[in-house]
Amino acid sequence: MTEMLEECGSSSYLMISSASLAIIIAIAALAIRSAPAAIAALVLGFATVGLGLYGEQRGRGQTQEAVVNAAPEYRDELMQRGHAEAHQCVRLGYSFGMPVEVLAIVALVVARRRIRS
Repeated sequence: MTEMLEECGSSSYLMISSASLAIIIAIAALAIRSAPAAIAALVLGFATVGLGLYGEQRGRGQTQEAVVNAAPEYRDELMQRGHAEAHQCVRLGYSFGMPVEVLAIVALVVARRRIRS
């Protein structure tokens, strides 16, 4: 897990912050049965996944820039390594974002049941 954080770079810190805030909001929404808070947590969960996608695109761009200056015989290997490292951001975004989204959906269902009864 720490390797994934290192390979992803600064985007990983944004994902950790976004997911942490979303978990806090989702737990609070579950406790007070608030639909707007559950929706906010759900949006933050999607934002966490989006940050993973952003990190991958950023990493691929950095790889492209670095490969331009490399020797021709090393370019393919560097591209493969760079794209593999960049893909870690997507994996990290899903790892952090999906549990938050599940918790937010549960909080939203609980809040909707409270409204109906």
